[in-house]
Amino acid sequence: MTAPEPPARFTPVYILPPSSRKLVAEEVNRVREVERLPAKRILSSPSGKQIIDFGQNLAGYVNIKLAGTKGTKIRLTHSEVVGQDGELDTNYLVPLPWLLKPKAEYDEVLLSGELCWFHPWFTIHGFRYVEIDGLDYKLELDDMQAIALSSDLSPVGTFECSDSRLNHLYRNVFWSMRSNFTDTPTDCPTRERPGWTGDLQVFSATATKYVDSQAYLRRYLRNLALEQFPDGRVPPVIPSESSDFSGGISRDLGDLENYIIDSGFHWGEWLRPGEGITSIFWSALIPKAVVATAYFAQSSYLLSEIATILGDEQNASRYAKLSEKVRTAWRAAFVQDDGCRI
Repeated sequence: MTAPEPPARFTPVYILPPSSRKLVAEEVNRVREVERLPAKRILSSPSGKQIIDFGQNLAGYVNIKLAGTKGTKIRLTHSEVVGQDGELDTNYLVPLPWLLKPKAEYDEVLLSGELCWFHPWFTIHGFRYVEIDGLDYKLELDDMQAIALSSDLSPVGTFECSDSRLNHLYRNVFWSMRSNFTDTPTDCPTRERPGWTGDLQVFSATATKYVDSQAYLRRYLRNLALEQFPDGRVPPVIPSESSDFSGGISRDLGDLENYIIDSGFHWGEWLRPGEGITSIFWSALIPKAVVATAYFAQSSYLLSEIATILGDEQNASRYAKLSEKVRTAWRAAFVQDDGCRI
């Protein structure tokens, strides 16, 4: 701004009244560039688009060299999959692609007429492939890079063995963690991106073997405590939406039926390997009690252990007994006398 007087649309500043909220300093390192990946190959789709393969799923964005006529619109569409037909596939982003149109992650660029390097700001994509639509020339491998973003967590361990499959598995887990540890834990960097409490509960111990995640995980737990409901329930995701569960079972278990969770909505046992979309929706509509009840037993056991560490003997005993009753109920409801699952 070079004018001697400010524009008329500018108004004087004013001081806001003091806020009752307490400002706290950020507890974890910032999200930053953690690696640059070169393009591995450039595919040509049957529809004539160029598809860049970076050889690795990641969370981040693309830095790409572009040139062309001023005003030309270029679209960069991101995906983790290329279909058998050779086209970029985004149908996996929704459960019913023939009914619900997938919302692909894309950036649009209006060319200035001059050679430039472009990358987006204030966004993050999950991808391995990027489809380039609108260019009238062939790209070279040196014309682009994938910039991986993640919270800046220091590594604490490595793993390598003589079996290449295990080494590959270790790398896959590392990249999954890196792509989902972007400021707050998420379930995936492509689709809904919520911080599912169940996902992190399963993975948190593994994360500590890869990176120094103590402050990162404690910050998440403090956020969880802020979102916890007055009756003690924990939301399914942080930031929260809602959660509900209750008890009861159709089998005659006597008093043990009070320790089985089989009504109200819960995530239960679904998304098992090999299950199709029909099984997933059926499991969501009619939740199964087997997994929810098992977690009930485990959660009460953990509360007993926590109470013991805190020196609260009364609650340690209370939750230990509760856990044992839930375990007994689970076996009565879901395991036959010969050990087979009902």
